[in-house]
Amino acid sequence: MPTWTLDQIAGLVFGGLMLLAVLSARQVDQSVARAQRRQLGLCEECGGVFDPKSCQIKDCPSKKASQAP
Repeated sequence: MPTWTLDQIAGLVFGGLMLLAVLSARQVDQSVARAQRRQLGLCEECGGVFDPKSCQIKDCPSKKASQAP
């Protein structure tokens, strides 16, 4: 069995970290987008892009704003 050198081990660790970063990027992006939308008072799902009547979220702030007199 061949022995592993330090630079090979470091390369494997770096490759694993890069793979982890790529696979988790979508979740990080979604959580940041939700936080920004919440801070702006927009719907966390649609972001106010859709018509308030067509938004599927029950507590959509756009629905509440469109129903207000």
